[in-house]
Amino acid sequence: MDALQLAEKLKQGGSVWHFHFLDKDCKFNPKRGKFALIIEDKTGNKKTEFFFDASPLETSQKLAQLLYGTGFLGAKPQRTGNKDFENLLALASKCKKEGKHWCYHHLVPSCAFNSHKGMCVILLEADGQILEAIYNSNSMGDLTELEKLFYSSK
Repeated sequence: MDALQLAEKLKQGGSVWHFHFLDKDCKFNPKRGKFALIIEDKTGNKKTEFFFDASPLETSQKLAQLLYGTGFLGAKPQRTGNKDFENLLALASKCKKEGKHWCYHHLVPSCAFNSHKGMCVILLEADGQILEAIYNSNSMGDLTELEKLFYSSK
């Protein structure tokens, strides 16, 4: 079973799940030098890892559409006004404009990678820096803005 098939099965079964797209040099990647997709099934308390030599960007985008809905990238995001996110977005935009590598992570409160338990976090790895925006509640508007930038730059 591949990552997309697993995610479809989890969604159809009503499981709470999310995924991570990890670049070869991502701080969370357990197999540096390979791309990774990690699916966390919170209902079944399982983490499944998939590794790739080439970027699974297309699969990642399909997973995002499955998780958030097919129109989420076309929606106008309702931004939160989080000042840390504004700094994070500015750095990501700068890296995109300059052609520098960057990646981001949406860490839900129960995420295995989230050190701020109970909070939502958007984390950016860019230009030798790691920036975080921490949220008490929904970060989807900000996440959508960052995802639009990410998928448009690839």
